[in-house]
Amino acid sequence: YKHGGHRYSRLRNRCMPSTMRKSTHLVRKAHIATDATYEALGIKRTDKKDKDQAQARAAMGVALCKYLSHTNACKPLGRDRSTISTYVYKHDDNMKYWSGYAQKYNVARGICEIHMHGAARDYDISVIDRQISQYQKKINELQLEKKKLSS
Repeated sequence: YKHGGHRYSRLRNRCMPSTMRKSTHLVRKAHIATDATYEALGIKRTDKKDKDQAQARAAMGVALCKYLSHTNACKPLGRDRSTISTYVYKHDDNMKYWSGYAQKYNVARGICEIHMHGAARDYDISVIDRQISQYQKKINELQLEKKKLSS
């Protein structure tokens, strides 16, 4: 596969944040989602490389990529963005062949959806509301200027 036409590109950078503030907001939510996932899985978060830790990190990394770039998805996990890319690259095979991974991914995906989807949507709505308010203010100013010119 050529660069950019990778078979896993559908998982990469979906729903990329449009502003720095949004990404900061979502990274905070991602930390909460990561902690909730470890708690739901009954795994104490460590830096060890045992199977449960590795699977939990990989599952969270892939689940977070639906809402964050690789650069931002790596932050709550304490890993490099290239590690997130590896998680995404190996995801389909891990789902099929790595015993226990699919269950951890499904938990991570569900928790991310709860924490991240609403946060992304709410943030986008607040940005749109602010833009509407700014445009309405500008419309009012232009209507007042038009009225002054007409009289």
